[in-house]
Amino acid sequence: MAGPEVERRGPGGQPGIVDELTALCARLPAGSALPSTRELQRRHRASALTVQRALAAVAVRGLLVTTPGRGSVVAEPPASRSIDLSWQTAVLGARDDLPHDMTELYSPVPDGVLDLASAYLDPAAQPVGLLAAAAARAARRPGA
Repeated sequence: MAGPEVERRGPGGQPGIVDELTALCARLPAGSALPSTRELQRRHRASALTVQRALAAVAVRGLLVTTPGRGSVVAEPPASRSIDLSWQTAVLGARDDLPHDMTELYSPVPDGVLDLASAYLDPAAQPVGLLAAAAARAARRPGA
């Protein structure tokens, strides 16, 4: 989204619009107002479109929030989340203390039995022929 005119340095080697907005977002507390579009246009001698692209480039990174008619403010830092990945241990890790049910669930199935415990449907249970016939009927009736 951000073109080269947004990322490059400003006149005389000054920081570009994206550089300035990024520095302001790092320095100011969340909710602080950022310079207006007109102020950034004046400072950087840039068009409104260039300033809007710079604001969008910084907003995509989650550093600021823009509201039409109200301007741009520094975004709240993302909340840290603790993610519970313990459910994956049965699949990804070898454990000796699996409950009896889990041991049976992951044991090989006998011949002639469809395995429904995995995420992939057994090819014998897939309605491939019916789906092909339905797709062929749909292709013959393009307006339907």
